[in-house]
Amino acid sequence: MKNLFDFVETAPAEIASRFRTVRYEREQPILWEGFEGDDVYLLLEGDAVGYFQGLGGHVESVFRFSAPSIFGEFEAFLEDDVGRKNVINISAIRPCTVCC
Repeated sequence: MKNLFDFVETAPAEIASRFRTVRYEREQPILWEGFEGDDVYLLLEGDAVGYFQGLGGHVESVFRFSAPSIFGEFEAFLEDDVGRKNVINISAIRPCTVCC
């Protein structure tokens, strides 16, 4: 069975040429709730956490991503009239390599 790495490595040239690889250090934010999300993120290395932050600053973790994983796909495929705002914050738990 193919995994996420196989799809990245064997993507057609016209798709692969659009990929950009970004490195995030520990505790560095990757996505912010409320900002427009156009990219699908492929977590190739590392771990990240998805969380909500309340008005009082309270942080509630809701999901942990471990490589290989994918996030941002929900927002990227929404129609523009619905709004493509990120619905969650995502930060690196340890250094991450992301392809988007």
